[in-house]
Amino acid sequence: MNPLAQTAAPAPTARREGAPATTVAAAGLGAPTRRALLAASALGVGLAACGRAAGAARGRPVTLMLDWYPNADHAAIYAALRRGEFAARGLQVTVQIPSDTTLQIPLVAAGKADFAVSYEPDLLLARAQGVPVQAIYALVQEPLNCIIALQSAHISRPRQLQGRKVGTSGTPGDTALLDFLVSHDGGDPAKVQNINVGENLVPALIGGKVDALVGGYWNWEAVEIAQQGYPDTVLRLPQWGVPTYDELVVIAADSVSPALAAPFAAGLAAGAAYAAAHPTQTLDWLLQASSFSRALISRSLQLLAPAWRTGPEPFGFMSPQAWQAFGAWMVQTGLLARPVDTAQAMTDAYVPGAPAAPSAAAPS
Repeated sequence: MNPLAQTAAPAPTARREGAPATTVAAAGLGAPTRRALLAASALGVGLAACGRAAGAARGRPVTLMLDWYPNADHAAIYAALRRGEFAARGLQVTVQIPSDTTLQIPLVAAGKADFAVSYEPDLLLARAQGVPVQAIYALVQEPLNCIIALQSAHISRPRQLQGRKVGTSGTPGDTALLDFLVSHDGGDPAKVQNINVGENLVPALIGGKVDALVGGYWNWEAVEIAQQGYPDTVLRLPQWGVPTYDELVVIAADSVSPALAAPFAAGLAAGAAYAAAHPTQTLDWLLQASSFSRALISRSLQLLAPAWRTGPEPFGFMSPQAWQAFGAWMVQTGLLARPVDTAQAMTDAYVPGAPAAPSAAAPS
C-alpha cells in the first residue's frame, strides 16, 4: 500500500474554518470553498485514515487530523511522513481526513484526535467559549485569505468594491471582514452588494455572477481561477489593515503531554525544512496523497514556500505579539464577543529553536 494513499470514505468537498456546525462558533475568515458539507456530531464524525510512512510500524500511535484534502498547505506533514521524521522520534502517525472540516477543535478537545490542523481565528473563538485547545505549531505563518477579482474588473483596492457585487459564503465572519476592508480603505460598506454564493466562489466569479470574492486563498482559489484562463487580481489582507495571523496551525489539547508534543513538533519542523529545500520531491509526495492536478499543487507550493518562514524565527514559530494584536482586532470587528487570553491559546514551547516565551500578555 502506498503509505500516503487515502482510503475511500466521506471527506469534505469544501474546506474552510468556520461553518457553525459544531459547538465552536465560526468566524468564517478563510476560503468558503473549504467549508464543511457534511453535518455530523462532534464526536460521531466518520474519518478517512491514510497510511503510515514506511518504517513507522512501531512507536506510539498518534492521530493527526487534517483540515481538508492533502494539498500544498500540508507539505511539512507529508515530507515528515515520507522522510520518517515522526518514526525516528518514536511516533506512529496516522493522518485522518475529517468528513466535516469544523470538527477538528472539538475532536481534539474531546481526546478523539491527538493533533489537528486548524486556523488561528477558529482557535481564538474556541478559547472564548472555554474549549481547552491550543496551537503548538504554525504550518502557514501568514494569512492566505484575500480579496480576488478578475483583472478585467479593474479592482485594485477594497474601496473600489463600492457599487460592485462581492461573493462570500454567507457567514458573519465574511461580512465583518468585507465591511472592515472597505471601511478601512475609506469606503462605505453599505454600498457593497454582498452576495451569498455558498461554496461556489470560483464559479461565481468566472461566471460573472459577482465582481470579486472574499474568502478565497491566494495560493489556491486565485491559482485555480488563473489556471482556468481568467487572469486575476489578489488583495492580501495585511496590505489593507488586517493584522497578520497564522492561517494554519497544528492544535492539541491543553493537557497534551510534552513527551508527545515535543517530538511531534520536531518532526514537523524537520519536514518543513526538507520541503523548503526539496520542493520537487515534496510535490511528488503530495501528488501521491492528493487528487488535485500537478499544475495546481505545484503553483500553490511555489507561492506558499516563502510563507513557511516569516523572518529569522524557526519553522513553526508563532509570534505572541501578533496573536495578541489579531485577537484584539477580532474583538474590534465583532468577530469575538469578548477578549481572549492569547498567551493561553498558543505556545512555542515545542517548536525547535523558538526563542524563550515573553512574560504573559494580558487578554486582547
